[in-house]
Amino acid sequence: MSDAKMMQQPKDLYSLEIHKAGSIFLQMYTLVINIKSLPVFLNIKLQKQIE
Repeated sequence: MSDAKMMQQPKDLYSLEIHKAGSIFLQMYTLVINIKSLPVFLNIKLQKQIE
C-alpha cells in the first residue's frame, strides 16, 4: 500500500510543477504583450493631445 502511494507522489508533484511553470510562463507572456502594447497606447494618447 505504502509503495503504491510513494509511486503516486512524484507524479502528482511533477504535474503540479508543470502547472506552476505553465502559469508563470503565462504571466510572463502577458507581461511581454502588455509592455509591447504600452508604447502604442502612449503614442495614441500623445497624438490625441497634439491634435
